[in-house]
Amino acid sequence: MTLFYVIIACISEMKKIQSSANQHFQSVLNGHERLKLQLESQKRELELRRIELEKREARNESERKKLDEEINKVHCFSNFVSSFLSLCDSHSCEMKIKVKILFKGDELR
Repeated sequence: MTLFYVIIACISEMKKIQSSANQHFQSVLNGHERLKLQLESQKRELELRRIELEKREARNESERKKLDEEINKVHCFSNFVSSFLSLCDSHSCEMKIKVKILFKGDELR
């Protein structure tokens, strides 16, 4: 009978080992699934951030072009004023002052 009890004890121990292995496997599998979902979530978040950055980049480029155009307009206006004032050199000082006041007023708008 002793052999019978040894066999039963071995079978019981094997069942415990198998149960422990199954629990460990399930734990690893659950951890893997959790990390997979977390990674997918981060991937979606990064994709949304990429799209937002592309939109910002497009807006920045548009604003940069507008600013360049505005700078060019200011330079053209400044050159015009300088040329106009140099043409007025032969005229009275009073006229130059009036012209400067007129153009300064336009620059402030």
